[in-house]
Amino acid sequence: MFQVSVEETFSAGHALRGYRGKCENVHGHNYRVRVTVEGPQLDSIGLLCDFTELKRVIRGNYRRAGPSVHQRFGAVSHGESFG
Repeated sequence: MFQVSVEETFSAGHALRGYRGKCENVHGHNYRVRVTVEGPQLDSIGLLCDFTELKRVIRGNYRRAGPSVHQRFGAVSHGESFG
């Protein structure tokens, strides 16, 4: 079995509207995402998967998921923070 891991980091900003305290103001968080892909064999050039493609998928998913994650917790996201 073969494994490959890719790690990405990103920052996101938001404010908790209606919250009484410092989190009501715009503030940010830093996140780290690690994805591990596993498979039984490598391709013809010795790769389990293309790192560039895997990073593209990761970046697309956290940018797309970012605002919905913050909205779920009652936050107002700032889209520019997600690219």
